[in-house]
Amino acid sequence: MKGLSGRPPILRRASGRCRAAFTLIELLTVIFIVGILVALLLPAVQQAREAARTSECKNHLHQISLALVLRAETQGCFPSSGWGWKWPPYPDHGDGDRQPGSWVYSILPHLEQAALHSAGVPNETRLATVLPMFYCPSRRAAELYPCANTEVLAPLVPLVSKSDYAANAGDHGEPNAPGPGPFTQPTTFDQGDSDAWWQSQGAVRSATGLVFQRSSIRPCDILDGTANTYLAGEKYMNPGGYSTGDGLGDMESVYHGDNDDTSRVTWPADGPPRQDASGTSSRTLFGSAHPGGCNFAMADGSVRTVAYTIDVETHQNGEAGKWDWLRA
Repeated sequence: MKGLSGRPPILRRASGRCRAAFTLIELLTVIFIVGILVALLLPAVQQAREAARTSECKNHLHQISLALVLRAETQGCFPSSGWGWKWPPYPDHGDGDRQPGSWVYSILPHLEQAALHSAGVPNETRLATVLPMFYCPSRRAAELYPCANTEVLAPLVPLVSKSDYAANAGDHGEPNAPGPGPFTQPTTFDQGDSDAWWQSQGAVRSATGLVFQRSSIRPCDILDGTANTYLAGEKYMNPGGYSTGDGLGDMESVYHGDNDDTSRVTWPADGPPRQDASGTSSRTLFGSAHPGGCNFAMADGSVRTVAYTIDVETHQNGEAGKWDWLRA
């Protein structure tokens, strides 16, 4: 058969494209592989984030320790931790053992917070002013939290600045007390300004730490070396109290006087520093939210990480510099 042109007709085969598609087994395989990759990468991402938070925490402690050291160099001694947890700062009482407020208040000028230290700032404003370097980023955000202790002296500010760091008050069992003796605090300025009143209370200043109630420890008093002696460290907390403001040892502000909010001890009966754990509270322990260990600032301004497995006696001796084991 020929066409009009005399040529045989060309037979064209009908053609069409076949679309590729995943089978159910292939799809499940891909999902499984992606899940494995995510499971492998997630811990690495979390570790990287925690490493960054730990580094920031160490930097905070470094700033705090340098301010404490600078204060000791300019004033001749490390600051006192104040009179007691009832007392907010009073600028007209200076920065020595007559200052009712905390050691944090006394070092404000060395933290570039001279304005906050001045008499021109009312305590209502001061207590509600956040100091970001006093918060560990692995634990909680740098913001205001409730003041759970309603027995503090006026003003009673509902939301206050807190602290995740505490000074080394010694190796006795009561971080509030100036030594093994009883803890007491004045109720009036006349009492607090009177050495005779303090002596009558039996509160002898015999603590082995560097910052405690009405202390005036000089760098030259550190006999075993500033690089081997705790100056400040992270304090232990129950995670349930991170944001409530009523956690044991976290009830007042960072500015209130001598108390376990900003002072901790290396009392052997409590053991070494601990990682924060739900259901367990302590007002004496050092500790942190970090999985690897607890960060400490030494009296020379350096910062090191101490493992939770540290020997109890070695940790105890850290309060007076009688040790040589640290985890860098």
